[in-house]
Amino acid sequence: MNRFPGKPGQRWYSGADPAQRAWKLRMVKAAVASGDIVPSCTCSVCERTFPYAVGLHSEDYGDPLAVYPICRQCHFAIHIRFWRPDYWRGYIARLNPDGWFQPLSLDPEAMARAFEETYPFGL
Repeated sequence: MNRFPGKPGQRWYSGADPAQRAWKLRMVKAAVASGDIVPSCTCSVCERTFPYAVGLHSEDYGDPLAVYPICRQCHFAIHIRFWRPDYWRGYIARLNPDGWFQPLSLDPEAMARAFEETYPFGL
């Protein structure tokens, strides 16, 4: 089975198949609605503040509440890093050197590998 074609929401990511990703999205939406996750206007990658709440990004699909607030530009950059690693390296070079995103894998196989396997010590 090829895990990489299709639209972003229909691909494997961080070891999660599309059904697991959809489940987490439902959990995150419920947590936002209940107040367990409070939307942020500041991107956790570029640290810019926007006049609206930014989106949320997941790397660990085993933890339903583990999300990072992230703007569209940074979200796009994270997801294309596998195919444009030089772009990703240049993008993050000008950002916080201690940011959670710095150790993200550039190996496309990490999309199908479990989060714990790729990041045994977390992010």
